[in-house]
Amino acid sequence: MAIYVLTSNPSAIDFGHVNLQARVEAWLGAAVGLYRPYPFVEHSGFSETVREEIALVLANHVEGESPLRQFDAFVEAWDLALHLDRRVLDLSGGWRKYLGLALFLNRRLPGRLLLDATSHLSDSRIRTLLVRAMEHGDAVFCEYDPQLLLGLQADAAGPRPPLRRLADDGTIVSEVPSP
Repeated sequence: MAIYVLTSNPSAIDFGHVNLQARVEAWLGAAVGLYRPYPFVEHSGFSETVREEIALVLANHVEGESPLRQFDAFVEAWDLALHLDRRVLDLSGGWRKYLGLALFLNRRLPGRLLLDATSHLSDSRIRTLLVRAMEHGDAVFCEYDPQLLLGLQADAAGPRPPLRRLADDGTIVSEVPSP
């Protein structure tokens, strides 16, 4: 399992994500789940607190596709214990996004394509995101500014997982050789 940072035309994130997803799937040789933030959707709308949102999403996974982690393990892995009793709508935009990413990455998928996943997240949350992203299947991050993700430094909690670079020329995705 690997984590890739895809360099692409930024307009592909907003307007060409369907074709970008097809190119990433062709390169990986597997279907990918697509994470694409929607600024007008903050959570399911069927829950009030973070605890209720997590429980709702975990309980509604597709039959036969159990989540990677159940409630307690999920909360611990994503460091969400301090937020459980907060209203989802009272979280900052970054924490709401982080919660959505955590729930998305808790699905069993052969691969994931994450568009603009790291904006509005602290370096610490991005490191957690990267560690969890490589636990099951490949993850491809496509960011407006991929250099920010590629330049993320290690911290005292541990090194940043290795990131492999991909390039997208609008017709094909290919790996960028390491320098």
